[in-house]
Formats: sequence, C-alpha cells, structure tokens
Amino acid sequence: MTQRYSFMSRFPVICALGLGSIACASPAANLRPREINREQGAVFGHIKVVNKGQEVTQDCYVELTDEVQRRKAYMSLDDTGWVFTAVNRGPTCLSRVICTLGGFARYNAEYSGRDLRFNVPGDGKIAYFGNVWVDLRSDREDSAAGAALLGAMGLVGGIASALISSNEVDNPQAGVVNLFDEAVGVYGNRYGEQARALEPVISLAGKPMASPSRPPPASAAGFALGKDVAAAEARCTGAGFRWHELDDGRFSCSGAPTDLGVPATVELTACAEAVCKVEVNASADGAAWSALVERFMKLSKLLEGSHGDQQKRETHSLDDCADGVQRCFNAGRVRTSATWSWSDKQRVSLMLDGGPQGGAPSLSLVYGAAARLLGKP
Repeated sequence: MTQRYSFMSRFPVICALGLGSIACASPAANLRPREINREQGAVFGHIKVVNKGQEVTQDCYVELTDEVQRRKAYMSLDDTGWVFTAVNRGPTCLSRVICTLGGFARYNAEYSGRDLRFNVPGDGKIAYFGNVWVDLRSDREDSAAGAALLGAMGLVGGIASALISSNEVDNPQAGVVNLFDEAVGVYGNRYGEQARALEPVISLAGKPMASPSRPPPASAAGFALGKDVAAAEARCTGAGFRWHELDDGRFSCSGAPTDLGVPATVELTACAEAVCKVEVNASADGAAWSALVERFMKLSKLLEGSHGDQQKRETHSLDDCADGVQRCFNAGRVRTSATWSWSDKQRVSLMLDGGPQGGAPSLSLVYGAAARLLGKP
C-alpha cells in the first residue's frame, strides 16, 4: 500500500501515473443493466473517501484491475460515491483511489493496495463489492500514541479494516462494510424496471479467509459445545453462579466457569437440547469505553493464544461519527471485531461496539457451532 503526493496540476499528475486524464475516466455510475450479456460482468457498491475528517469523494478516481494489474475500469466518483459499472468477469481488484486535494496548491493523494479483491461472476448477476471507505491521511493532530494503540490492538489491518502504522501516521486506511440490503435498494431505485435484468449477489472486496492454524474450540467460556443443557447448568451452578431459563431455548449463567480475565455473564442457546451457541457479555457491568478497550485487548490475546491469529478484522466508524477512524475510536464511536472461522462452520467472534448515540458501549464474545457438529441433520 502506498500514498504519493505531487504538487502538480491534476491533469499532468494523473497522466504521469499512467491513469489517463479526466477525459479518460468514465462516470462511476455508467451501467446499463439491459445491455449486459451473460458473458459480461457488472459490479456495484459504494465508496466514501475522507481526508483529515473531510469527505473528498467527489474529487477522486477509482481504478479496477484484474489480478495482474490490467485495467478493467477507470472511473470518476461523484458526491454520492455509488459505483454501477460493467467490467470483464473474473477476479477483480479495487487497486487505486486517487484524489486531487488542497486549495491553491493542488496535490494528488493515492490509496493503492491488493487487499480489496472480489470476483465478478457474470451469468446475469451484478456483484456487490461492499461499502468501501478510504481515509487518505490520519489527522496529524491525533497523537501517535493513539495510532500505536490501534496497531497494537490489531483493531486495524487485513480485510475490511483500517491500516495504521504507529510510525507512519499518514498511511492511508481502507475498509469494507457489508450493507447489501441497503445497496440493493439503491440499485433498484436508480434503475427501476431495468434493475431486474441483473441479479444482485454478494462478492465482498477482501482477502479470502483461510482456516485458523489451530483446531476449533471444544468449549466456550467453560461450557462444552454440543453437550446437553443439563450439563451446562451443572457446570454453571457448580462454579457458584446462578442459572436461569429464558425463552426460545436460551439460558443464562451469571458468570463464566472458566476465568476469562474480565467480568462477564453468559447466555447459551440450545439446538435440540444441545448447546450450539455461547455468548459472553463482557460489558454487563456498564464499564466505560476505555475499560472495554482494555478488555478487548485482553480477550484478543487470550483467543489468539488458543486459536491462532485472527482471520478477519474489521473496524469502521459508526454513522454518527465522520472524523476519521482514529478520532472516532478515541471517542468510542466505532465498531471493531475479530473473527476466527473453521471449514466445519464453527466460528468465534469478538466485537467491541460504541453502541447507539448517547447509549452504552458493548463488548461481546460469541462461540457458535453448526448443527451437524452436534450430531443433528
């Protein structure tokens, strides 16, 4: 990933980068759904670009390439940030976002990388690559310590994540959020009856997830996955905690039989009398954001020790915060998660959420197992 600056006019800089001039760029929303045959491909999604807390999407260009960097599309974004375009089917990369910034002294800033990869299927489908955000430069007024904290926590990096270095605070950041239903609504509203010509499918931009290097957990916070509910109740009360039956096959324990190093309550879900989901609430005591950040770090290290490196890490600002990921994180207005998944559909996810505006933040750890692992059809 690189970021380049050049104090030249917009036209020469774009041409010098080999990306053509404004005249070479097509509008980002240039799709004609009824004109796409089954051998062609189509994509849609949203791109939002900010620089030091200010949205600059309308000043930016986007390049899509194949896996060997051959250009598939070069587009000029407008202030809506929506992309609807036709491209060759097959593996595709959102390789570059280039923006012309500044006042009198105009300069170009660039995000480039190979992490935002997705597949374009063709066959009468239109691939949704996600709602992508790009933050070209972290605000220099934010402390380097804040960036170092983010990096140390592993809250940013990899698929759908911010990319911050404690020593290079100006590194660009990028992330992807799955808002498929909303995007399909925009597609339908924009194209009306023509939208029926293509079937929207999800093909999120990002690295493919591989299974963790270590086997999936047999237990979660002290409860055995796949064992009957009676055994879970005995485990809870035997550890000195209170057990309650809720509704819809759900139960609660006032604590975790295995010490997680943080205060916690536990909710369990049964599938045909066997425990198939365990959700740990590590914020039930109403702890403040700063305390939950410390707990997130502690639980992340605990899980990495048990399951290996996180496969998927996502961090993005909540809707009410537009100050850039770092400032929003400092203010407790982000949602960040870490996920481990196995091919047999077992999954562990850890999520820190700033919560609703004016509400309380939350920290949860969820273990899930596919029904077939529990001996069910």
